[in-house]
This record gives sequence, C-alpha cells and structure tokens, in this order.
Amino acid sequence: MMKTTVQENQKEKLIDAVLKEYQKNGFESEKLIELLKELREYFLAQENPLLTKTCRLVYEYIEQNKDFDVVPEIEDEEGEILEIPEGTTPFEYLMELIRHSDNKFNIEEIKAFRSELQGY
Repeated sequence: MMKTTVQENQKEKLIDAVLKEYQKNGFESEKLIELLKELREYFLAQENPLLTKTCRLVYEYIEQNKDFDVVPEIEDEEGEILEIPEGTTPFEYLMELIRHSDNKFNIEEIKAFRSELQGY
C-alpha cells in the first residue's frame, strides 16, 4: 500500500509536534506523552506494528523514567558501532529514524531501539 502525501504530511506534523514539545518542555511534559500516543495511533491506523509498538515503549519509558537515555548498540555493515550524532539526543535521533522509516537501515536501527526498550 502506497502512503499518500496526506498520510506522510500527517506523520511529519505529528513528529514535528513531538520534537517541538520535547525541546520546549522536556520529558516532564504530559503533552509530550499525549503527542506520542497520537503518533502511535497514527501508526496503528497505518498497520505498522513495529512503529506502533516502538511509540508505546517510548512513551511508557518516558512516563516511568522522566527521561530517554536509551542507546542501543547498533552495528553497521562493517561491524562498526553506530553513534548518535553529536548534539542530538537519543530521543531526537529515534524520532528522526521514525520520520524516515521508509529507509531499510533506519528500520534496523528502530528495531534495535525497540529491542533495547523491551528490556526495561
């Protein structure tokens, strides 16, 4: 099923809103949790189980810890450990992976975050 431009725009707007709220109010924000739940509902409607579950695990982790310090060890094709770009938090990085989840390498990283979150 091809995603329509309207669906992509909705995803972009939700992710933008999540990141804006995070940058403004951090992890203490109830609105951040609400926006992540909206994003989860979006992926549920898109029938995307990976992103639906990842969003749920993210907001549950934030609710419990008032933080998001999850950094899975992800290896690239050469066996090098991928690092989150400097100046980017793990939360921002994951949101950008989700934004560009049509990229197969991003899907692998999202799966690593999901697996790491399932361990908590």
